[in-house]
Amino acid sequence: MITFPFQTFAASDLQLTPEEQAYLNGKPYISVYVSDAFPPFSFMENGSLKGYSLDYVRLMGQVLGADIRFESEPWFEALDKLKKGELDLIPYIAITEERQQFVDYTPYSHIEYTTGAVFRKDMQLSQNQLKDAVIAVSKNTFLHAYLKKNYPDNKLFMSTSTAGAVLAVSDGKADIAVGSLPALEFYIQKNWLSNLNVSQVEGLALPQTTVLPMGVTKGNELLRSILVKAHAQISYSEAAALKSKWMNQFDTVGVEGLSEEEIAFLDERKHITTCVDPRWLPLEAIDKGLHVGISADFLALIETRLDIQFDLVPSKSWQGSLQLGREGLCDIFPLITQTPSREEFLNFTQPYIKTPLVLATDIQIPYIADITQLTGKRIGVSSGYAFYPVLVEQYPDLNFVEVANIDEGLQKVQAGELFGYADSLVSVGYSIQHEYLGQLKVSSEFDKNWQLGMGVQKSLQPLLSILDKAIAQTTAFERQEIINKWISIRYQKGTNWWITGIGVLATVLILGAVIAWYSRLNKRLGKEVLLRQQAEQEAINLAHTDQLTGLLNRHGSAELIKQEMARNQRKGTPVSLMIMDVDHFKHVNDEYGHKVGDDVLKLLAATLTAQMRATDHLVRWGGEEFLVLVPDVAVDDAVALADKYRTAVENIAAPNLPRFTVSIGVAQLAENEGFSHWYQHTDAALYKAKNSGRNRVCAWQEGDPVDQDG
Repeated sequence: MITFPFQTFAASDLQLTPEEQAYLNGKPYISVYVSDAFPPFSFMENGSLKGYSLDYVRLMGQVLGADIRFESEPWFEALDKLKKGELDLIPYIAITEERQQFVDYTPYSHIEYTTGAVFRKDMQLSQNQLKDAVIAVSKNTFLHAYLKKNYPDNKLFMSTSTAGAVLAVSDGKADIAVGSLPALEFYIQKNWLSNLNVSQVEGLALPQTTVLPMGVTKGNELLRSILVKAHAQISYSEAAALKSKWMNQFDTVGVEGLSEEEIAFLDERKHITTCVDPRWLPLEAIDKGLHVGISADFLALIETRLDIQFDLVPSKSWQGSLQLGREGLCDIFPLITQTPSREEFLNFTQPYIKTPLVLATDIQIPYIADITQLTGKRIGVSSGYAFYPVLVEQYPDLNFVEVANIDEGLQKVQAGELFGYADSLVSVGYSIQHEYLGQLKVSSEFDKNWQLGMGVQKSLQPLLSILDKAIAQTTAFERQEIINKWISIRYQKGTNWWITGIGVLATVLILGAVIAWYSRLNKRLGKEVLLRQQAEQEAINLAHTDQLTGLLNRHGSAELIKQEMARNQRKGTPVSLMIMDVDHFKHVNDEYGHKVGDDVLKLLAATLTAQMRATDHLVRWGGEEFLVLVPDVAVDDAVALADKYRTAVENIAAPNLPRFTVSIGVAQLAENEGFSHWYQHTDAALYKAKNSGRNRVCAWQEGDPVDQDG
């Protein structure tokens, strides 16, 4: 077992020069940029920044006796701040001719990683087809510059992050995504993108290894020298422990960082009893007395690390399993959501699976953009599931009906006894592909994500912390391997069963006509499978995108707004909101028709997109109303920016379209303010602009009324 002993160093151990020591003494802290989307080196999870680079720089800070302050912002802004001397350190930055004009690099490399590519499993990219491929890449990065130089004829899909590049391929907006191999694997696993492959692309010559030293502002030789000396003080074992923790580069069996109490617990207790949902594939189930599914494979991985054995306590239903847990007859639940009633007898680890909640219906039901429209419809939910009371509270007009399990729920949907069944995308998709192909489909998505971790009996506190550490030390690659086994490979086995069945039937009947008929059927089924998978993926995308303008819609912007609000609370950086409304839009529709009204909205979206900064986010909020999220801008500057957008719209002159204007309300997020109040203040400012004559910008001011009528 590799341990990670943090040491305390004295500055004198570094043999700093008087000038270097004076430099450190004169700085209250060292400002360090870290990306919130560069796993496993640095990334945001559950509202906190974490990763290998943060741990390494913190260790350097301990060596120096210096305070470290991390900053997370768009990459191009970090480069500009380093250039101006407003930022002390970027811990990972590729060497380019342009950057050498304003960056001094350390002689050591902080990280090295393999570069990879992602593409859809249903695509075959030959070398001839590569020239027409759209390649997704994070803008203003080393790989962006590399592709522009070496593949000038390829169209590039510019993304703000590796996550966005991966999603662009999954959504069909790009053919290939390139980036660091660890980050690509991380986002495929995080978003359950089992339709993607990580591999080399024939004819696409990427740098096999990317080397990233640390970088400081050009001319800051004192800090560069200090970093070199601090780096030399970090031992090989300490660096190896960090790499093992975040990248699993060593084939070690065990979990690092266990306390003496935790080790003693494992020595004493080699068998851990488990309770599971007996009918919930592919997540988990009981099959012929054995625990199977994703959670079973995850436990098997942890078994080898901890040298323990998980023993199944069988039950016939999820409710039965919960009752066994209440009676203390099983030690853990490997896959469970935290709720107040379960907190009475369980403690909970960090989540390790996150999946959307979706609605399965008859295949003839069209896509449902707004679930609240299903007033009175009977929706099945498995008895005892944690999200049942949450859905009842959030959607009071829907008629939720408890069923025994997913099998009963989908059977009743097929029989017409229920309009739909609500469950995780993973389990619903699995059941449809295996049992209801051509009969049921995913028709909508609830405004909820389901987070699942492990539940541990309250009396077993050491086991809780042991499992938390074990979960944290599994890699994205290991988790993706498990998910692929159940979501991808299992489906392929089903396809092979059909092929085998056809062969047996042909042998028995020896009828060429039957063989031909089954061959046509198999091809038709294959096409149907592909079309259904595409349709289901499109359904999920539709829930986040406005189809008229191509912008994010209200639902799709929720996570983005949450992230910017969290960044504001964490760093104190300002963030402003704009709400704009097309003036007299009803008159446009009434006089010119809805087709012209739609063209006005599309032209407005295109005009605003062209005008906006790369860091701003434009959302179609509903009807003729648009929302603009403006990070790192206080209200006065946001008003000036909004007036620029207003003027651009006022100057639009398009043939066959009427002239139009917009009114804009602006408000800055206040300290400890929730989104609903922030939105109300911005909306009140919009109405102030409309009531003041329209085609103008107004800002929210303390004391302004809210909830006015338009």
